[in-house]
Amino acid sequence: MRYGQCTMNYEAMGRYAEAKLRIERLVAERRNDVNYMQNILARTAPGLDATIPRIDVVGLDMHVKRLVEIEAELLSAVSDANAVAEECQQPRIVMVDGNGQ
Repeated sequence: MRYGQCTMNYEAMGRYAEAKLRIERLVAERRNDVNYMQNILARTAPGLDATIPRIDVVGLDMHVKRLVEIEAELLSAVSDANAVAEECQQPRIVMVDGNGQ
């Protein structure tokens, strides 16, 4: 290959890298919210002594609303990364639904 035939679009690479950082941050935030909700819900099973645990519905509601915001931001960041992926020779990011499809 001759000099100058292969050029990298550094502006696109910068936008891709920024989107990837946003994606990593959002995935971590989403994981934290999901873990919180799983922990709260795991404690809701009635005990053997006929006690009924209270559910922190306010906390759950707050985390569900936050998950909706995170998901929208995540979709936007994935779209931003994918818009420049080909230009900067990086892989497209694929989001799958909850059952892996």
